[in-house]
Amino acid sequence: MMMGEYPCCNGDLMIALPEGDLPRFAPDNCEHCGTKVWHKFSRIDPKTWTEESFFKEFIVDEENMSIRHRDEP
Repeated sequence: MMMGEYPCCNGDLMIALPEGDLPRFAPDNCEHCGTKVWHKFSRIDPKTWTEESFFKEFIVDEENMSIRHRDEP
């Protein structure tokens, strides 16, 4: 279970972890203000970003269905 606050409006965040391998990333819309956000589902280091902040840190390759940190080669 991920618990905390949405980064866009500080609304309460409570999301069940998905089944399967973790960590995993997924886009979503804030249930309070509708802002597009991205979640990193992880048992150790879960995190949620606004879409703008997420794309500053990560590159999403939709063709290969992969996400990598901008610092990785």
